[in-house]
Amino acid sequence: MSKDLLISNSATNTAPLSREQKQYNNLIDQIEKLRKRIDLYAELDTELRSLGNAKVLPIEQTSGAIIKEFLLAFEKSPFKDGLKSKKKQKFKDIVFQEVRDILAIKVLSEDAELIAIFDKYNEDGQTFAEVQAAEKMEATSMFNAMFGMDLEQEDLDDPEKLMEKVNAKRAEIEAEAAQDQARKKEKKQSPKQAAAAAKREAAQSTIKKSVKQIYHDLVKHFHPDKESDEVRKAEKTEIMKQITAAYDADDHLKLMQLQMTLLSDSDNIFARFDNQQLHYFNEALNEQVQELRHELMMNSPENNGNIYASFFSEKRSVMLANIEKYIKNQKKMMKTMESQKDLISTAYGFKMFVDHFELDEEEFEDWF
Repeated sequence: MSKDLLISNSATNTAPLSREQKQYNNLIDQIEKLRKRIDLYAELDTELRSLGNAKVLPIEQTSGAIIKEFLLAFEKSPFKDGLKSKKKQKFKDIVFQEVRDILAIKVLSEDAELIAIFDKYNEDGQTFAEVQAAEKMEATSMFNAMFGMDLEQEDLDDPEKLMEKVNAKRAEIEAEAAQDQARKKEKKQSPKQAAAAAKREAAQSTIKKSVKQIYHDLVKHFHPDKESDEVRKAEKTEIMKQITAAYDADDHLKLMQLQMTLLSDSDNIFARFDNQQLHYFNEALNEQVQELRHELMMNSPENNGNIYASFFSEKRSVMLANIEKYIKNQKKMMKTMESQKDLISTAYGFKMFVDHFELDEEEFEDWF
């Protein structure tokens, strides 16, 4: 971030910064950090998807096949018929708990054989499809109630469509807020309210003029039409795209950064604002902070549909370590499953496995 964007003391002005000046500096700092985090998230998200497909998915496919093989061998074991009544019920509970957990694994979530076992051993009579539909309905209802949305169950499976609806709702809320603001302006105001409104409009007008001044300054220096050198013309064309995009988006900070970067003789005109003018400019910057926070949240792997989101970390080294640890645990688990498959291949081993298997009773109470 250019230090020229910040308001600081000078040799001729040693007075402490005002509250509004400090807030301005703080907002500039927040915007810069949020932008860096958004860029970082985009970079790490792309890398995570690539690493997930290259390293996580293959190990999950391999381990998934071994887990499924074990469960099928256990469920079809000829030794189950020799179990007594209580042990026979425990056998059924083990099968159901295991198949339920296995179907939560992405690579096996649509496996027809496993779904058939789920339907067979789910004692409440619900099929796997019905359970999934109920879960989606509950999640959709909760989301709609919390955010006033009109999502359908299918939207949860389509991140792009979900984002479209979220953005549409956000635009609707902003439009309602603008209408509410317009209605307030139309109401008869007291002299005091009218004076305050006039001050606000005057301050906002100053901000708009200052932003427009920056924009015109930049356009004057970088408009490509009068440039004869083709290379320089192409460079100016790219710069003008950035300038126009920032101006159209009311991205005041971006315009300021472009001004400071591209016009070395320019000063920070906002440092000359009085506290009231700066207060209203800070409001615009604060809105930008909120928009960037929302953008960061929606573009995070947890919310953008990245199936490997559980490995994500803002620290690349931690993210890579998470993946390696998971792969190591998967390999360890596969060895365990292989040895358990050997164990249940004998009558004694099968009975011992059922006897010592610990069911997750709390999960079963929640499930039923």
